[in-house]
Amino acid sequence: PGYAAGAVTRSCLPMDAPPIFISYRRDDTAGYARAVYDALAAELGADRVFMDVDDIPAGQAFDQAIAQAVCSARVLLVLIGPRWLTGFDGGSPRLHDPADFVHQEVAAGLTGGLHVIPLIFDGGTMPSEAQLPPALKPLAKRQALVMDARRFRSDAARLVASVRDLLGDPAPEPAYLPPLLRASAPAIVRPSVNGKWRAEVVYDWPNARYIEYYDLAGERDQLNGMASFL
Repeated sequence: PGYAAGAVTRSCLPMDAPPIFISYRRDDTAGYARAVYDALAAELGADRVFMDVDDIPAGQAFDQAIAQAVCSARVLLVLIGPRWLTGFDGGSPRLHDPADFVHQEVAAGLTGGLHVIPLIFDGGTMPSEAQLPPALKPLAKRQALVMDARRFRSDAARLVASVRDLLGDPAPEPAYLPPLLRASAPAIVRPSVNGKWRAEVVYDWPNARYIEYYDLAGERDQLNGMASFL
């Protein structure tokens, strides 16, 4: 199926297709997309979340798989970072090109009646109507969630709760351990990861070799700290 400026062909997958679709730019929010996927998959199930690098089988046409997945979803998460609107080498914004995959994903979600949630990362800003092409202008009126790396755990929990509500999923039963059992529970053996770490990471786009930094702390089952992205 293809996309036009004001319409989308709806020839969808079966109803058991993933109801949550993550839209992102690899040179903008790839690391955050993986973190969002992991948070949603842990709480709602990996089979309910679509992310291109995980869910497109080898040999399948990329554009057709994306079109089908958006068409069959119910919630579209649009990850917006500081490079979401920019063009290549200072040219016109990629988002205004109908062939741009992000343009196609967001246009399909808006025209298809999906619940569209913009997620703002890393100093990115919510675009105005004037910055968006005609098919995407309704995005400017969608309420966004700001996802801060310093409080990602709590922001991700808020996102999961919002998505769960949109899908009509019941809230999970609170986990409760009686005091006697809690007192006798075995101590958690924790990997020795506290400290400052440095890693060279190669991403899957041209000339994408970056040095990432991690500063980790915590005790028992808690881990906190800072991690760089790109």
